[in-house]
Amino acid sequence: MIGDPAAIADAIAMVERMGGGTIWSGMKRLRLVHEWHPWNRLDTSVEHETLDLTGPRSRAERVSEVNHAVRAYSPESGRWDLDNGVLKRAGKEALARDLALFLATPGHPMKTGVLP
Repeated sequence: MIGDPAAIADAIAMVERMGGGTIWSGMKRLRLVHEWHPWNRLDTSVEHETLDLTGPRSRAERVSEVNHAVRAYSPESGRWDLDNGVLKRAGKEALARDLALFLATPGHPMKTGVLP
């Protein structure tokens, strides 16, 4: 739903509920912890994610009773996944699509440093 006005309005409202753009615009990095309870699997996983708010970079590590996965993305290294010891890299076309989307989004917070 890229560019969906309702999704954008929801995101803006969420930022405001969490302190507003004044607080968030000064942040360079965001660390999140997610706990996942998939409906179609017995295992629960915990994911530690770091988002670099100065550019399109991220790293996440997800650990469960049966799975260990790491994923990372940067313009320099592209996208890669390490899933239970198996390394997979996204092709250059996937990186090109991601960067084109990023560049085509006017006023993107990661480009301006200012959240809406």
